[in-house]
Amino acid sequence: KRWQTAKISSSWTAGYDDAAAAAAAAEPYQTALGITGDVLVADSAMALPDAVDGIVVIGGNQALIDTAALAGIADAWRAGTPLLMDGAAAATAGAFYAAVAPTPYDSDDDLLIEEYTQGAFLQGKVEIKDGLGLVNAIVEPRVMDDNRWGRVLAVAYNHPDLLAVALADDTALELTAEGVTVHGNNGVFVFDLRNATLELGTNEGFVIANALLDVFAAGETLAAAPIESK
Repeated sequence: KRWQTAKISSSWTAGYDDAAAAAAAAEPYQTALGITGDVLVADSAMALPDAVDGIVVIGGNQALIDTAALAGIADAWRAGTPLLMDGAAAATAGAFYAAVAPTPYDSDDDLLIEEYTQGAFLQGKVEIKDGLGLVNAIVEPRVMDDNRWGRVLAVAYNHPDLLAVALADDTALELTAEGVTVHGNNGVFVFDLRNATLELGTNEGFVIANALLDVFAAGETLAAAPIESK
């Protein structure tokens, strides 16, 4: 509701095959949120337009996103501009992300689908890239409907010092100065490998012992912890 009443003057797309696909994906957001400005395709670094009240960034394919093109958006968010990131773009909000295309469920090749899902549990099968670092965590959207469990665990295994946040479909996280709130119809899964024992199996599969998993339902809120002065 907050976004429906705000004056949002810019929307960005990233991770699409071409500009036409990006524009088509952005149209429902423009209609639902009343976006009055242009749709910008972030295929290369570009300056943010002046007088932006809010930004919407959507993405289709995490393997096609160039985070350098989104640097201006990150700077604007850190300066206080409201930001909504959806789809593949949401993954780049974290410190690191899985640069992998959506699971090809439209393919008749069962082995290809298996490679994207089960194969992701093997070390080296998931390309990991630096994210924008808006949150000091790992973020993976659509973890259930696109079967991305292997991807989120691959990034978490290689960066066990960070919490790994996996969002189900139709679910969102709202981050404010007061804390974090879960919205939507499903839940959010948080993997904590900070004190886990990590090994690799003989097939390079992840072996994880004593990790923690928290599940947060829609409506739950975690209050921001106060920062102690040194």
